[in-house]
Amino acid sequence: RLRPALASLDPARLARIGELCRRLDGLPLAIELAAAHVEALGIDALLAQVAGQLLRLGTADADRSLTRHRTLQATLDWSHALLDADERVVLRRLAVFRGRFGLESAVQVAVDGQLDTARAMDAVLGLATRSLLTVEASRGAVDYRLLESTRAYALARLAEAGEVRQVLHRHAAECRDRLGHADVGGLTTGTSRIWADRHGHLVDDMRAALDWAVSEDGDPRLAAEIVMAAMPLAGRLTLMNEFGDRLRQVIGAL
Repeated sequence: RLRPALASLDPARLARIGELCRRLDGLPLAIELAAAHVEALGIDALLAQVAGQLLRLGTADADRSLTRHRTLQATLDWSHALLDADERVVLRRLAVFRGRFGLESAVQVAVDGQLDTARAMDAVLGLATRSLLTVEASRGAVDYRLLESTRAYALARLAEAGEVRQVLHRHAAECRDRLGHADVGGLTTGTSRIWADRHGHLVDDMRAALDWAVSEDGDPRLAAEIVMAAMPLAGRLTLMNEFGDRLRQVIGAL
């Protein structure tokens, strides 16, 4: 995203870009978040806004790791403030995903009575443009994911909004549906690895969904549906021992 600014190789502009990277402590995510706004704001305005945000938080500290944490926190706060209302809502709701997810999955988790499908889709695409969602393209499919630091930030916003239970419920239902579509019928030795690459990332979301579904605030019947839908995946990924334990846990919750 910085290439347009670098194209002229103007020494003064390069110096300002270097200053921006220095102020962001060289953190790749912080630089990526800032760079997403270069075209809209320009280097000078971007540097001024980032510098002002960091100054308000006060990043000077003897502890280097604490300084870097504050720098990233300040950059995330600044980037979050530039989002529109729908993008803020969708970002915090997508934080429940542990792995990568498609646009359809994102919409299923994000949409509720206040946010419709079209607005949710626009928000997902906007978040990707602003580098708050990482885009992963493979075998003709486009998936999204949140970096852990962004995800932790968004989870805090989700808790502040008081939406944790309802969003986790939608995530668990979406996880059940995705597992149900991970068809293992007709797999051969040659296609098994491709299938595992395509669906193996569901494991972390599946575990998170089950952990919530059997919790005090969860839904034991949904937990049972998830376990049943996940059995083919568990078999392909040699997780049957774990799923025996999961099944006993679900029965106990029921």
